[in-house]
Amino acid sequence: MLQKITELLSPSCCIKCNVEGSLLCSECSQTQLIVKKPACFYCNELNDDGRTCKRCRAKTSLNGVLVSYRLQNPVDELVYRLKYYGDRSAAELFAPSMASLLEGSRFDMLSFVPSDGRSQRRRGYNQSLLLAKQVGRNTSVPVTKTMIRVAHTGQIGLGRQARLQSVRGNFMVITPQVAGARVVIVDDVVTTGATLNECARVLKQAGAKSVWGLAVAKR
Repeated sequence: MLQKITELLSPSCCIKCNVEGSLLCSECSQTQLIVKKPACFYCNELNDDGRTCKRCRAKTSLNGVLVSYRLQNPVDELVYRLKYYGDRSAAELFAPSMASLLEGSRFDMLSFVPSDGRSQRRRGYNQSLLLAKQVGRNTSVPVTKTMIRVAHTGQIGLGRQARLQSVRGNFMVITPQVAGARVVIVDDVVTTGATLNECARVLKQAGAKSVWGLAVAKR
């Protein structure tokens, strides 16, 4: 409600050209958002669909990761607004592109990376859930809360292997609906993929048939 009132009093302006009306105008959206080519998230080898390549399958629980954009300006600024200022219009801006990555594939549910309690209390929301809800509105795939976070460990400054170890045991599945399901886990940014991988690991332990990641951007 507060954001709606703020927008009425001070409408959004394009962060690139300052045209009033939206965070990123249609012209700047076409010229400034750099689409991320599909690739294996683990080794970055380009492919047709974002699937984890044969060489990397033994290293991760993720069947693949779908990513809309490269993490560079203005995407990084828009993600920052979403993550730290609750700017839902950023999620609305990203959702159509993210939803288009699911076209032609069959998934049973959209889920999201759970936020730790301290961060969610401070922000008042979970940005991954905001994105999942917006993507859900652009698809026929239902949004389901599949996990909770039971621990939180910092990852800043850690390499991939250290990150993989640091997030071990951070999540717990809370619904039997994942058994036999093809699940998509939504997040804002993929760095090494350690968090998404841990989500995929516990979901597959609970019986998920496949687990893919879906993100706005990748570093």
